[in-house]
Amino acid sequence: MAQDLPEHEVQWSWALGLVLGLLGSLTGSLNKIFWKIGHNMDARGQPSWKWHCAGFAALVLNPPLDMLSLYFAPQTLFSATAGSGTIFQFVLAVFLLKEVPTKLDVVGSALVVIGCTGLAVSERGVKDPADTFESLMRRYRSPDFVVYVVLASAFIVTLSVVCFCSPCASKMKGSRVFAEVRKFSFGALGGSIGGLYFLLKSALILVGLGDGDIWVRPETYLVIVFAVVSTAGGVTVLNRGLKEYDALFIAPMYQVFLLVMGMISGAVFFDELKQLTLTERVLFWISGVIMLFGIVCCMLSDRPARELGGGAGLAHADALGEAVEEGLQKLSPSKPNDGHSISYGTSGVQSPVSKIGLNSKGEKMTREDAAL
Repeated sequence: MAQDLPEHEVQWSWALGLVLGLLGSLTGSLNKIFWKIGHNMDARGQPSWKWHCAGFAALVLNPPLDMLSLYFAPQTLFSATAGSGTIFQFVLAVFLLKEVPTKLDVVGSALVVIGCTGLAVSERGVKDPADTFESLMRRYRSPDFVVYVVLASAFIVTLSVVCFCSPCASKMKGSRVFAEVRKFSFGALGGSIGGLYFLLKSALILVGLGDGDIWVRPETYLVIVFAVVSTAGGVTVLNRGLKEYDALFIAPMYQVFLLVMGMISGAVFFDELKQLTLTERVLFWISGVIMLFGIVCCMLSDRPARELGGGAGLAHADALGEAVEEGLQKLSPSKPNDGHSISYGTSGVQSPVSKIGLNSKGEKMTREDAAL
């Protein structure tokens, strides 16, 4: 890790960690896009196993690249590379999914990338702390970290209720506000769970200690298990969100909260922000504000009716189906009540039409009669 390298090699380690993080972000983006293509094909009843397998292959490649990046770079820098996934997913969604971006999509994605870049620059001088097993475990018991765990847990539980609580979704069905909140919640929840990078970083530190005694300590296995659950849980929530909403919204939201949670957990758990200068801290907060504006742009972007999900998404689909059915009923002609008008459905509305010829009985026909 960076703290084990001589001073003149720290920048080399930072650059290598950055490149590995970008590659990991690319494979993560491919995973999301491939699975989204698979979901779309499933909805059309077409074979989709190749796309699901391709998405799984990208998913398998992602963790090793992420772990190598975390090995060579501080957690906050690694978290910043997650923002590059926004531009990867934006380009892939347009060319592979044929999703049509709005102007707000473009602006929002650009702001997210700018914000993530600023955060990466502000964190470039952060070094990993040199931890022993005892000092690492003390970090889990520090007052600041306990407060962070309580707040983060409450946030994750709230998002989980919005995403997966069926009674809540049923009561709010048809509400546009709830639909937007639920769409936001899927991206935020997946990113918040997946962004608990301090667990993976802790596991790497424990393994890197090379001390055989750590394998007889239950804390080691708890850290590893929670690291696996965090990684798998974030991807699982993301996959569920991609089944219901466009990747152009879910992907940037996921990446942003992956970054935010990773930055916050790294700052609290490893005290990384304390190493920043005043200028770097100013850049850090300005970049964060820019990133939040990007989130707002993504949320305000109008989405087509093909986003069919739970809650209001299904309500909009039902309403569209009912409107089409009602329109067809109104346009079904009943028996003409005179030679100049036709009664449409049960509405009683009379619509004059032109006559174009005679039928077999010598009676005049309208255009609609001729079509029949």
